[in-house]
Amino acid sequence: MHNDDLRHQLRDAWRDSRVSTDHKLVLSDFLATDVGARLLDEMVRNSGSSKVDLLAIMAALPDLDFYVPIRAHRESWAGTEDVLVAATLDQNVDRVTAYSTTGTAVRVEGKDAAAGAPLVVLHPAEPKYPVMGHQRYSAGDRIQLPLEQAYPDAKPVHATNAESDLGTARLLATGVYVDWFDTWRDDGLFGGDLEMEFRSRGYENGTPYNAGSFFIYPTPTCTKGTGTGNFPANPPVTSSVLVSPGLTSATLNGCGTAGYPQGYSIHAWEMDFGPGAEDDFGMRFTSSGSLPYGLSISTTISYQLFYSFPGTTSGQKSLNLGLIFH
Repeated sequence: MHNDDLRHQLRDAWRDSRVSTDHKLVLSDFLATDVGARLLDEMVRNSGSSKVDLLAIMAALPDLDFYVPIRAHRESWAGTEDVLVAATLDQNVDRVTAYSTTGTAVRVEGKDAAAGAPLVVLHPAEPKYPVMGHQRYSAGDRIQLPLEQAYPDAKPVHATNAESDLGTARLLATGVYVDWFDTWRDDGLFGGDLEMEFRSRGYENGTPYNAGSFFIYPTPTCTKGTGTGNFPANPPVTSSVLVSPGLTSATLNGCGTAGYPQGYSIHAWEMDFGPGAEDDFGMRFTSSGSLPYGLSISTTISYQLFYSFPGTTSGQKSLNLGLIFH
């Protein structure tokens, strides 16, 4: 990172990335590009190791995300030398050791990272979901501008409209959608964007039991679909993420045995790297009552609060989702 030309080429590569809302590159893929090959040559030149040895070390590691995780840094850093680089295999640590362009070690505390020097991070790769709308405004000599908006999938409009704000209109498939996303949480130490899954289920013959620490679904229960999206931790965004294809009722959906009462649930998860590495952002049910019950969905957008496990206000406030039938 001490090479001025290469730093600026890296900045441009991050700016042009479309694989996530936070402009990630996957290191192994990036090294196969022209700029990535130049980066590898610089690593060989400055490490004293051979290219074969470096590639062998990287082959033994998981795929690595390589990016500037803090939005304020992506909006302010112009490729200058006042940058730090850190690597970790555990994104849930409280602090990391980063290195300046001169090789000086700097301790970075999670709570102070946004106010500190621009930070480049490598950590095991997280899931990637479709992203549309990047670079609606040219970022110039920055990775992104404050005006930039990136959406988890395109925001479609109904067929009665000629165009959406991102291009040609397309007709929405029938189902339950997340049309609005706002969160009080982020993606760990570096505050990056959130890789979300919204898992929906139907159930019959009762209501889920909440004892403050666990749920028991009645029998039977069945999946109604999963929606995925890459969402910025801030600001709130609009999108159309399909969660439950074909669903037209959140109370009369069933699982094939015609049992009654019938209900519906959405469980929000933030997906991190590694098996089982996921954060519970809370569950809501259509059955009436206090949280986590009282989920409401209609043909007009309805804003629903989610709390982390056990899903009640005793958990951490996680999400405000705008849900709607299309």
